[in-house]
Amino acid sequence: MKRLVLPQSWRRKRLKAIRFGLINLAGQVQKRSCQLKTLISPKQPTYALLLQIRERILQLVRRGNY
Repeated sequence: MKRLVLPQSWRRKRLKAIRFGLINLAGQVQKRSCQLKTLISPKQPTYALLLQIRERILQLVRRGNY
């Protein structure tokens, strides 16, 4: 999965580095009816990277290469 969705500079990183770089972001989780939303400030340094990764995952799902 790392090779498919992460940019070249992030592919060689270990899971711990990815976790601290991407997953440990300040934000809020909102629960409404049957949905969970994660609110992250666009000022976060890795916000653009998260959007890029989500787009690549969506492309894989649409092509059926998941």
